[in-house]
Formats: sequence, C-alpha cells, structure tokens
Amino acid sequence: MDTGTWAGPPRAPPLHFRSSLAAVSGEPSERTKMAHSPSCPTKSACALTESISMKEALKVWQSFYCDGCFTRCERFKLATAGISVPSRLLPNGRLQDLQEQPFGTPVPANTRAA
Repeated sequence: MDTGTWAGPPRAPPLHFRSSLAAVSGEPSERTKMAHSPSCPTKSACALTESISMKEALKVWQSFYCDGCFTRCERFKLATAGISVPSRLLPNGRLQDLQEQPFGTPVPANTRAA
C-alpha cells in the first residue's frame, strides 16, 4: 500500500487541450460557435443603444449579447415573449442606475443605505 502524500483531486485538462479535443471530435469550440452565431434579430429595434451613453460600454454589451449569445439576453427574452422591456434593463437582467454619479460626488442623504 502506498503511504505517500495525497496529491488532491484530479485536475481538468488545460483549456488548449480541451479545445484540441473538440477539434478532433468534430464539435465546434465555444469561440467558433460565438464567431458564427447570428446577430440578435431585435438589435435594430432595441433601446439598449439609447440607455447606454458610453460607446465603449455599449460595444462590450453588444459583443457579448447582441452579436454573441443573444438568447441569454434578458431584453431579448422579454421582447420575444411580447412583454414590454424596461428602458433601464441591461442584457444581464440588472437594472441600470437612474443617474450615474461622477466619481467623488457625494451621495444625497435620502439615498444612502442605513
């Protein structure tokens, strides 16, 4: 019987190994799936572009949801279910702050957490 030290649970293979396994098995990798996925069919009518003023932030949201996995977008889910989409709803399901405070601006006393 081996009385050596326990090395812990087995580890998952490195990511590059997993992607090469997918290539060997004929399955497309996640990166390939995202690169070839169609854009959101509601992208042109979506008010996300109006609710996010920073162009860089908008590009990030659009790359993950509108041009990536739009079926995971909460705005898309509501729109396709025929439910009105709140203008402040972000694709991840969180509501955007009503008013963004610049860094260093004091928070009004009536909105502070108790």
